[in-house]
Amino acid sequence: MRELSPSINGLMSLAAVVEHGSFTRAARALGVSQAAVSQQVRDLERVCGLPLVVQHGRLLTTTSLGKELASIGRSISLESRRAVKSISEHADGHKGHVTIGASMTIGVYLVPAILARLQQTRPGIQVQIEIANTEAIAQATVDGIVDVGVVEGSVKRPELLIAPFAQDELRCIAPRGHGLRGRPVLLEQLAAETLLLREPGSGSRETLLDSLAARKFSFAHVVEIGNPEAIFGAVCAGLGISWASELAVAAHNTATIEQLQVDDLRVSRTLCYVRRRDLAPSPATLAFLNLLEAGDAYHRAPELATTVR
Repeated sequence: MRELSPSINGLMSLAAVVEHGSFTRAARALGVSQAAVSQQVRDLERVCGLPLVVQHGRLLTTTSLGKELASIGRSISLESRRAVKSISEHADGHKGHVTIGASMTIGVYLVPAILARLQQTRPGIQVQIEIANTEAIAQATVDGIVDVGVVEGSVKRPELLIAPFAQDELRCIAPRGHGLRGRPVLLEQLAAETLLLREPGSGSRETLLDSLAARKFSFAHVVEIGNPEAIFGAVCAGLGISWASELAVAAHNTATIEQLQVDDLRVSRTLCYVRRRDLAPSPATLAFLNLLEAGDAYHRAPELATTVR
């Protein structure tokens, strides 16, 4: 048996002819010339070796095979429209998938609010989130494991575009009832305290140690704790003091911790997102980034208004 290769356009044209009852009306519905529709149907008949439509004056009848192929053509037209709709939804960011990497503080206290807004405005976007420290998220972005990384520490990777979007202050936190609460404090007055410090690779750790080094100050007693929530638990338990993001401090019950006003030490950092230089962000990723930059869960400094896409 000879191999048959019916044209998809021919099947769709046949379906339109059968649906509208004439070549003229079919051509108008398809937005092409009548000659083009007639040619596609005749070409399809030649491939089949059998008639599909028969013209009797103004009356158009469809053969048994013509009806079957017209039904297939209608299905193809429907699937084609569905494909166009799907492409459009993905292209404008209403559907798709995005994997977001976030450093620990941002992943716990900032990104969830952004994702809630994304779910409300773009429910068709599927999201996966990976949480680790800044160093690990930068590496995951380079490796292509995540589409975009949102971090609070310094990132120096030539493979990545780095876009600042907000400022974050680190606040000194101490156990409830601390003796230095409620009044201005100088850094030297904290020298006898135990400092609770995040693990190497943490943006919070790097920012705090850089600020202390600039003041030529160090703590004699340091305990490393590799999780921001564990830091708060240790402070509440009276193990020591620490510096934590204002995002995290705002989320905790002030009945369990004190904020100390350290007048001679300001600990501030820039929040950034990072992505691969060699990969354009998908529409779904851009939808997330638009909400991230427009977010009101943090202070967005005017000097950070321009970012790199």
